[in-house]
Amino acid sequence: MVLINQIDEIYKEIGSNNVEIPTHITNNLKFDLREYQIKALKNYMINDKFLKQNHIMFNMATGSGKTTIMASVILHEFTNGYENFIFFVNSTSVLEKAKENFINKFSSKYLFNNEIIINDKMVQINLINSLDDSKSGCINIYFDTIHSLFSLFKNEKENSITINDLKDMKLILLSDEAHHINSDTKNKSLTKEEKELKESWESIVNKIFKSNKENKMFEFSATIPNDEKVKEKYEDKIVFKYELSQFCKDGYSKRIFLIKHESEDIKNRFLSGILLSLYKELIAQKHKIFLKHEHNIFLKPVILFKSQYKTTSDENLEIFLKFIDEIDENLLNKFYASVDKKENETLFKSYEFFRIFGISKLVHLIKGRFKKEYILNVNNVNNDKENTKLQIILNTLEDKNNQIRVIFAVDKLNEGWDVLNLFDIVRLDNPKSNDTTKEAQLIGRGARIFPFSNPKFKRKFDNDQNNELSVLEKLHYHTTNEPKFINNLNKAMSDMGLEIEAKLNKIVLKPKENLKKVAKNVFYAKNNRFVKKELDNYFITDKEISYKMDKIFIPLISDSFKEEEQKFDSKNSNRSEFKIYKNLDFIDDNIFLKAMAKTGLNHKKIYKDLKLKSKSEFIKFIKSKLVNFNKAQIFDNKELNLKIALYVLNNYKKISSSIKNEYFVDDFKTYKLSLDEKTIMSKKEPKSGLAYEWLYYENYTIDSALERDFLNAIDCIKDKISKIFKSWFIIRNENFNEFKIYDNRKDSITYGTGFEPDFILFGKKEKDEFYKIQMLLECKGDHLVHLDRWKSEFLKYLDNKEFNILGDKNLKILGMDFFTKNKEHEFNAKLIEKLDI
Repeated sequence: MVLINQIDEIYKEIGSNNVEIPTHITNNLKFDLREYQIKALKNYMINDKFLKQNHIMFNMATGSGKTTIMASVILHEFTNGYENFIFFVNSTSVLEKAKENFINKFSSKYLFNNEIIINDKMVQINLINSLDDSKSGCINIYFDTIHSLFSLFKNEKENSITINDLKDMKLILLSDEAHHINSDTKNKSLTKEEKELKESWESIVNKIFKSNKENKMFEFSATIPNDEKVKEKYEDKIVFKYELSQFCKDGYSKRIFLIKHESEDIKNRFLSGILLSLYKELIAQKHKIFLKHEHNIFLKPVILFKSQYKTTSDENLEIFLKFIDEIDENLLNKFYASVDKKENETLFKSYEFFRIFGISKLVHLIKGRFKKEYILNVNNVNNDKENTKLQIILNTLEDKNNQIRVIFAVDKLNEGWDVLNLFDIVRLDNPKSNDTTKEAQLIGRGARIFPFSNPKFKRKFDNDQNNELSVLEKLHYHTTNEPKFINNLNKAMSDMGLEIEAKLNKIVLKPKENLKKVAKNVFYAKNNRFVKKELDNYFITDKEISYKMDKIFIPLISDSFKEEEQKFDSKNSNRSEFKIYKNLDFIDDNIFLKAMAKTGLNHKKIYKDLKLKSKSEFIKFIKSKLVNFNKAQIFDNKELNLKIALYVLNNYKKISSSIKNEYFVDDFKTYKLSLDEKTIMSKKEPKSGLAYEWLYYENYTIDSALERDFLNAIDCIKDKISKIFKSWFIIRNENFNEFKIYDNRKDSITYGTGFEPDFILFGKKEKDEFYKIQMLLECKGDHLVHLDRWKSEFLKYLDNKEFNILGDKNLKILGMDFFTKNKEHEFNAKLIEKLDI
């Protein structure tokens, strides 16, 4: 049975609300988990608790944070008694990035808290160069490439560790970019030597994995090769699947736009890249958008200039430097004179912005921002040391000390590159029409969203393109207009789940006159979602703080040390004997005041969080909280008490920040529906709705053939519906804000997730004064039924709920199961039964 299906069956039995992510994961991660990461970890916890499968795969999109899941797995498996982890990947560049993320506490992308506390003890992460270097009580991580791992165990040398030596060692294997170890099974021709080598990679990994029956292997990849044998191999191993198409649809990526140059003059592409980059930078400054980890340095957009060959890339760099020196006002005005407002909307907006800013100032800005020292050529790497340094620079482009804003490259950045502030990719040579797969992969990496306001890591302006901040949610790809290349690029991106934004059509939706006459007094029910800290009247409650502070464990804070024999007898240990639970009354107010100064907790911040009027009120509030201490803790030492106060206040800051970034979903309320003419922007050409007299607007857009099947299915039963209602009609939801609803089931893992039903049916019976029925209808392809099951459950939850309009008048919501292919008759029968109430 498919692993994900098994997990779903367990969810049904125990309920998703009863699956929790342990605090030894959440308390030790540096970054908050996103919705889909929570779901991935819950699936993992179900496997760990019930199914106990020791070889699983996380099939997650590029940019979705697989390393965060790896860090979570490491923390949890350590509590399961595993101390030795082998991390292996295909390329050295990805390996170096991983080391930074897992080992370097000073890296902005370090995954863990500075102090890792598990089972009341501080745990160190130990980077080891050999499994012989493993230390007891530590998280020992051995990093290697698959090539090197192959060499290590294939050609076993004297005094080196062998496969046989591993039989008494419990190991966790973490395979990143795992699709590489399956590439021998792809349907392509390989030489005999290549086939033997690739098979050896898999066989060596399997030998390590099977060297001890308690070993576990976790594979992570955005891509599973499109080969039946590989698909069959992973069918019972995929514990969580989150495709790039869904990642983008959920708003976690930049929107991708193409700027096509008719002229082959390379200087035009230089200009379009640097002008859009500077426009984005100045928009960020205007709105005080800072670097990801800094609050005093503005966002620095990065440009990638891409070439086909190293020699041309190096030559293009020299041309670029010379061109920057030559730029003047006349050149800029001449370039902008050729920009068509309709064809290049963003470039035209940049021109309007720079006219106010001043073209002469723009010239100085260009020359200052694009100096040679701010440009990185990644093609000239001669040794491992240089490569390591290069990878650190490339993966810290968002940091304040990294001043690089232009990269010249050929083919070093398609895999393992983790960058959020890449906003422009400029193709400098005339691309070959078949050179698109790697290009699409590169675009996929650049499309990661830059987090600049809540909700973080999600787009906010899809329906508000007039907001100038929307430009910070766009990646522009600049290229010559080579139709064959662009068509192949579109196909390669579509295969990955990405999409180049097409020019939007302005569509006017006009009501049908016969329906407009009868559609009076129509109401609808919806709710709204907010980030808590965005609410003017929101303050953190005592209950919220107490619940989370109650879980704080303060490790032993002491200046003394001693040697003692440690008995590792986990079966007989009772950790609760080593903990005491008490409040913080023993710490003087003056000590807390000093700790508040050190942690930056001033009166303004306290009032904003808790509505407390003074520092003394806050100290009284904090001192009343109960926390866990080590039983050996001393409480009568002022210096130690200051350290305790600092530990508590730093935890308070983290807890209050996490609470304020949580979603709040309000209750459903009723509103009067405006059914006038509407204007929408869509990539699709409008269809005529005249064939369906019950469809409210004369035209509509359509996403799929399945929606066409739905419309035809409804048309087959229109007479039956007309017998139930005096008047009825259906609206195709064209991303109308009125019909976006949010999961408000507080115990649901999808709490706060938005949902836009495809169609909404309104019905009015003979004696009704208003349209009393609002039915939510959703079409769903068979391949998405499993992924979007929560929507079906939410519709069932809403089914038959009534919401007050005026006095004793109520609007009733009806929710239906999904409309799916080849089940029209079953769907229609249920729909009529539900409407005839």
